[in-house]
Amino acid sequence: MGKGPTIYGAGVTPVGVYMLGQSYRAHADALEAASSHIRLHFSDHPRRLLYFQALEHFLRGFLRLNRVDPVQIRAYQHNFTAMLDCGKSHGLRVSGTAEEFIRSSTFRNDYVRIRYDFNIEEDLDTDTDWDVDPEDLKRESMRELRQAVFELEDFLGKEINATGREVILPPEISAVYR
Repeated sequence: MGKGPTIYGAGVTPVGVYMLGQSYRAHADALEAASSHIRLHFSDHPRRLLYFQALEHFLRGFLRLNRVDPVQIRAYQHNFTAMLDCGKSHGLRVSGTAEEFIRSSTFRNDYVRIRYDFNIEEDLDTDTDWDVDPEDLKRESMRELRQAVFELEDFLGKEINATGREVILPPEISAVYR
């Protein structure tokens, strides 16, 4: 009888997934802090990708903590809405703003686009006739992404701590994201 398919990450504990998510978030924060030294003409794609990786890991970590089958979690691929819905059925709570961001970014396929649809010329296009400055839209979107990541990290960390396993919770969001 043949061996079944390999499910990558099946042996990783919820704490391990949480800590990996924290690492992605911390590296995105470091890029945020360095951005004033880098110059604005560089893309924010790497930072967004790291925040999306953190968001995905916190969702997956919550599902693992609630004993969702790793095969089912893997089947979600990068469908954050499906992971959110499954998480909510197990008690996950986030603000309406964070939920709307997660759902809309999944609908727009932002995670895949940020990885494969990189077009620096499009990012620097100043001839677009917008009522709102595109840079303002990017900043608002980044703020919403960071807020969703913070809420998921905080919620999952508290859920892990409630099991008796202690993890370091994120710093207050107001101290990190101005």
